[in-house]
Amino acid sequence: MSVHRRFFVAAILCLGAAGACWAAYAWNGSYLDQDGVLHEQFGFIPLGWLLGLVGLGLLGLAFRRIRRAPLTGPGEGTRRP
Repeated sequence: MSVHRRFFVAAILCLGAAGACWAAYAWNGSYLDQDGVLHEQFGFIPLGWLLGLVGLGLLGLAFRRIRRAPLTGPGEGTRRP
């Protein structure tokens, strides 16, 4: 597996995990108990943002490596006529 494909797969996994964190936060929600204390799963918010930013960075790195990859295969363009 090439390097840019590994970055792409890691980016998709990170973005999927970020989406799962945001969905878990939305599903869990927040509530007030009888004493007026707010209860929420706050850890999902920064973890989702962190995974999302890492995923976007990896995706950008994968596309940058794809654009910089040579269009010729190995050994092509090296022979002289």
